[in-house]
Amino acid sequence: MPTTFQFPLWFNMAAGWEGYFATEGDAYSIDEYDANGRLRRIIRLAREPRPVTEEVKAAHEAWLRERMLAPGAPIEGDSPEQVLQRRLDEPYPATLPSFFQLHADPDGNLWAVQRRYGAGGDGRASAMLDYFIFGPDGRHLGVIALPDNLQVYQIGTDYILGVVRDELEVQFVHLYGIEKGGRS
Repeated sequence: MPTTFQFPLWFNMAAGWEGYFATEGDAYSIDEYDANGRLRRIIRLAREPRPVTEEVKAAHEAWLRERMLAPGAPIEGDSPEQVLQRRLDEPYPATLPSFFQLHADPDGNLWAVQRRYGAGGDGRASAMLDYFIFGPDGRHLGVIALPDNLQVYQIGTDYILGVVRDELEVQFVHLYGIEKGGRS
């Protein structure tokens, strides 16, 4: 049986106007390919990988316990305690994933999403996600934070459209305005 890790890496892609972007989540880099699959460039962020600290491990394990032992938790097969123990036995990587999700907007900007592990005390992440924004030239423009329960469906020129689900799985549409600097 293959080894699974806490904080797995996620390969992710996003369609761009002239090709696509891809990341494996193991480094602060994103590959840009043309429509024929040829590598055009690599967009890198000068940042060291985040280490998996004891604080992050403790918070993550507390979050796993709360989630898996909650009444009505979707556990199939073995008891919740057995499933929890298997999850707790999974090894930790040395570093946390970098980007796990990519989006491209109509202006040619690339949005790369990163979790804030341990920052909110729930182990998996804080209640926010960081969206690193790169311009069409690959230059890092900045970072914004959005709620981690927001499922982003579209990033427009001046908005972000997504859905948030409540504890009963009722969906609520959220629309956030984007104010860009440097415009006259």
